[in-house]
Amino acid sequence: MDCLRLPRRKTTAAIRALSLPWTSGAVVVSADEGIPLNWKLDAKFALWSLALACALALSSVSSPAQTKSEAPPNSHPVQRGDGWECDRGYSRSASACVEIEIPANAYLRNWGNGWKCKRGFRLELNRCTAVTVPAYGYLDELSSDGWDCERGYRKSGSRCVEVEVPVNAHATFTRHGPGWACNRGYRESDGSCAEVIVPAHAYPDFATYGPGWMCKRGYRQEGEACRVVQVPPHAFLTSEGDKWKCERGYRKQESSCSKIKLPDNAHLDYSGNDWECDKGYESMGKRCRLARPGT
Repeated sequence: MDCLRLPRRKTTAAIRALSLPWTSGAVVVSADEGIPLNWKLDAKFALWSLALACALALSSVSSPAQTKSEAPPNSHPVQRGDGWECDRGYSRSASACVEIEIPANAYLRNWGNGWKCKRGFRLELNRCTAVTVPAYGYLDELSSDGWDCERGYRKSGSRCVEVEVPVNAHATFTRHGPGWACNRGYRESDGSCAEVIVPAHAYPDFATYGPGWMCKRGYRQEGEACRVVQVPPHAFLTSEGDKWKCERGYRKQESSCSKIKLPDNAHLDYSGNDWECDKGYESMGKRCRLARPGT
């Protein structure tokens, strides 16, 4: 076996002893003294174990370590695992790192693998061209043209045209609608702003819908006026303030509240304005009877 006759420099302590599960001793391999064996098993197992020892010796001594693929210029190792990545300002092309060509009026992005046009320029055909901003306009990267009009102006082709704002109105900054809104206390009517007339027992409402006013608590709207809410005895105003509800233990009957008469074996329900039978009883007309088995 040639593997056992390697020079001393390469085989020293290559395999001092190989303990095998089917032996009572050890297989000793020595480069100086040959191969004295202390086998206490059949010859077939002895030969197999000796071949295994040679293979281990050769793999640990004579086989060179597998080298990683070399990283190309302008690259660096990745932080985790094996491999490499291109330096900032370079992009990967097959197994090389190619410098990124940045056009005029552009800059390298933060992560370093691409570029972006400077403010005031927009991408056109892989170039950065200057954005032409008209009078009463300003740069806007979110706009498809790269610019938008100031408040009180609207886009019209490549210009900003002034919005005609009616009396008692003000210009808005929205891209939709007429470009103006009525002042507080006024409502839009046929392209103009009409004053909101607030009736008695009401206050101005600045929502964009409705008449422009709301009745105070305890009043309800009837046409263009606010009428008082008549609350009967044993009732109270609801949270809206323009309706009433009977107290617990009373039931609404037209414009009044009548006391609920509880039959035997009954109690007020969750609303407090009606009753229901106790557990184990069932309703039969205006009374509660003992529930039948199985119901």
